[in-house]
Order: sequence, then C-alpha cells, then structure tokens
Amino acid sequence: MSDTDRLREKTVQIVALTQKIDALQAQLTGAQKRAAQLTAEVQSLTQAIAERDAEIKRLKVELERANACTDALGKEIRAARMTQVQTQSPAKKQSEEEIERLKRELEQVNKSAQIAQQNVKTLSEAALAVINNQEGAIERLRDTLLRVGDPKYRVFSLVLQKRRLKTEEIAAIIYIDVQSTMEILEDLQSAGEVEIREGDIVIPGKKYREIDVPVEKWKSAAPAQVFDDLEQLVARAEEHETVAKIIGAAVEVLEQKIPRAGALVFQMRKTANGWRTTQGNIDELRYTIREWKARALALG
Repeated sequence: MSDTDRLREKTVQIVALTQKIDALQAQLTGAQKRAAQLTAEVQSLTQAIAERDAEIKRLKVELERANACTDALGKEIRAARMTQVQTQSPAKKQSEEEIERLKRELEQVNKSAQIAQQNVKTLSEAALAVINNQEGAIERLRDTLLRVGDPKYRVFSLVLQKRRLKTEEIAAIIYIDVQSTMEILEDLQSAGEVEIREGDIVIPGKKYREIDVPVEKWKSAAPAQVFDDLEQLVARAEEHETVAKIIGAAVEVLEQKIPRAGALVFQMRKTANGWRTTQGNIDELRYTIREWKARALALG
C-alpha cells in the first residue's frame, strides 16, 4: 500500500471519528437539557409540597380554634340548662343554632385537611417516582400537579400542556373562578412564564416557545429523518416566524443531500418565505412535509 493510500485511509478514519464525536456531543447536549428540565420540575414540586404543608398547618390551627369554640359554647349551654327553668328560651335556641353552624364549619375544616393530606401524599409519591427514575415518572408528576397541585402550578402546567387557551377555559378546567385565574396568570406573566394576548388568550412564555433546530444532527442524518424531525418541530412551533426558520434550516441541509432536488428545494423555500410573513395552517403544512419526504425518497 502506497503512502497516498495510507494517507487517504487515515483521512477517512478521521472524518468518521469526527462525525461520531459530533453525534455524541449532540446526545450529551440533549441529556444535559433533559437533566436541567428534570431538576426544575423537581424544584417546583418541592416548593408545591412546602406550600401544601403550610396549608395543612393553617387548617390544623383553624381546626383547633373551632374545637375550642365548640367546647366553650358547650359549657355555656350546659350552664344555661342548669340555671334556666324555661324549656325553649330564645337565647337557648340561638346558642343551639350557633353550635350547629360551628359543627358544620368544623366538618368542612376536617374535610379540607383530609383532602390536603391526601394531595401531599399523592404529590410525594409522584416526586419519589421521578427521583427513582421510574418509567413514565415525569408524565405522572405532570398529571399529578395538574390534578392536585397548587392552583398556580396547575394553571402553569395546563398552559404548557395545551399551549394555547382562553382564560375562561383554564378556569373551567381547574375549577376556580375567572377572577382568581386572571390573578394567577398576571403573576405568571410578570415572571415571564406565560404571555396573555388579546386580553384572554394565554400561551407559554417566550423561553418555552423557543425551539432548538438540530442542524448539526441533520448534517449526518438521512433525508427521511430530517423530514420526520421537521414535521415534529413545526407542530411544536407557536409562531409563524419560528416555522419559517425551521423550514429554512432544513432546506439548507437537504439541498446538499438530495440530488436533482431543485424543484423540491424551490417549493420548500417558497413555503418558508410565505410563513415568514403570514401564519398558515400547521396541519396542512405537516401534510405538505410528508409529500416533500415522499418526493425526496423518490429522487434517491
């Protein structure tokens, strides 16, 4: 084997190794982002559990006050029965009505305390599943927060899940009044977690709408994979400018991968330019991307 052949072989090996390093780097970046997201969710859950513990303590204090008040009224009634001869005096009736009212309030406080304790238990179980890296733990935690978490976190989780909702829809799903919902949304907007548009349309904050386009990954991926990723990314995009950016990035990569793709590339660029200025229909765009994929595969 000549020196030239050996040099060519070494060059090929170096290129292959570089591509493998790039792929591993992309995987590492993705793992770091997932780890950061998991850490943030666990911190949010920890805060929610702390707030729930505080609520339980408050309910216990109210329960003790109600018990003390009931005992005091009971003593007053017994004293009145010993000193009064009349069987049905107005004062006695009023005291008995007050006792019945306090009993109802006491029952409600007990019920609220039991619900709060059960909610804390449910949240703790979901958090433990995340810590133990159980399969589906993140989804379970998200569902648990949506059902029994603090109203603020329930509203925030719902917006992240549905991506676009009206204020009235959020209030109906969470089972709180519209005024309370608006107060929560205003706090979340001040913190940059959500945005309120047109008065009653709620979407996630800008940091949750940003999409990382995997250009480096696409450079070493097959065209079919690029089109599959493209369809998934545009489905997550919140704004037409983001859609245009994603399509444009995909075109730059695919143009180098697909031979005789001039007409296809032209159509993709035309579509990207249209989305830069106008919001289109995402479902129709996803169907178009599938057509692009079929044409690309036909071109080889």
